[in-house]
Amino acid sequence: MWEGLRQGRIFRLTEHLARLRRSAKALAFESVPADAEIIAEIRCTLAANQMTDGVHVRLTLTPA
Repeated sequence: MWEGLRQGRIFRLTEHLARLRRSAKALAFESVPADAEIIAEIRCTLAANQMTDGVHVRLTLTPA
């Protein structure tokens, strides 16, 4: 999943996470982190890299 960050917001993040979860289920992933955990990690990464606008976020989920 990847999406753009503009004006401090990730476009349709909730919808993208739902799609990611459906895809993981279809691929028989045993577990997927909770949305709150994923969002916290995205925010932490953006803050650590001082990314606030015009950013593309690529979230990759791999089986454990």
